[in-house]
Amino acid sequence: MAPEQAAGRPDLVGPATDVYALGAILFEALTGRPPFLGDTPLDTLRQVTDDPSPRPRTLTPAVPADLETVCLRCLEKEPARRFAAARDLAAELGRFLRGEPVRSRPVGPAGRAWRWCRRYPAVAALGGLVVAVSAVGAGVSAHFAAEAGGRAEALAGSVGRADAAAAAAAGRSRDDANDLRGKEAAARADAERRAGQEAAARADAERESRRAGRELDRAEDLLYLLRVRAAHDAWLAAARRLRPSPLRSKLRTRNVSSRSIRARCSNPASVFWDPSRSSTRTFASPARGRKSVGVSWSRSSARE
Repeated sequence: MAPEQAAGRPDLVGPATDVYALGAILFEALTGRPPFLGDTPLDTLRQVTDDPSPRPRTLTPAVPADLETVCLRCLEKEPARRFAAARDLAAELGRFLRGEPVRSRPVGPAGRAWRWCRRYPAVAALGGLVVAVSAVGAGVSAHFAAEAGGRAEALAGSVGRADAAAAAAAGRSRDDANDLRGKEAAARADAERRAGQEAAARADAERESRRAGRELDRAEDLLYLLRVRAAHDAWLAAARRLRPSPLRSKLRTRNVSSRSIRARCSNPASVFWDPSRSSTRTFASPARGRKSVGVSWSRSSARE
């Protein structure tokens, strides 16, 4: 199949297409294989349209050069470069058989490069641009290299002076760094001293807080005792006024939890009571974990 057929160009199909088919037959007769052979039919069609025709002498070195030239002309990608008709191919083969020089000329390196560029114009343009840029870059590089040589000689003295200045600056920097390290060490020592003082102050504050808590507990106990004493005095006074019968008075004792007594002691009015209105009154210490004796008074027993 000719390249124009593989590319789907029916407008280019003509006698040159038959010449391509004859060239493919001649190529297989000379080498024992078709000119294009891919892994798949699609790959073979791609080789027909894109890849250049292989040279028969690379596969079979015994093939005469003139016969190779005739075969390659038949396998040209462009129909205009092939033989115009089968009779022209027959005439060329007749000249070869008679030992006469053939009119077809092999394509040289320049021709092959030109044909490759025509098949791949984008790649060829990119390659030409790269070559042009490389040439211009080489010229510019040479110019700048010459100027750079002069500048390098001029800068050599400057570099020496700069090195001396840098060494002096480095010495000053080392001295400054040593001074800074000394100051930092002193600052760290001062910070550690202040931290120790703060820790001691916190410890003293905690001790004072605990001492104040103990003093507060003792004050609460004293206040409790004073309230109990006042309540007891009030109770005795009320008992004398009522003059209950000694035989029918009922005195009961019981244990009362600290929580109930704390609630009563929080209201001072509950400590001083009127025995004529209440049937029972109790007292207990507000200190944690303490229990005390409670006294109950029955009004009915007083009447009896």
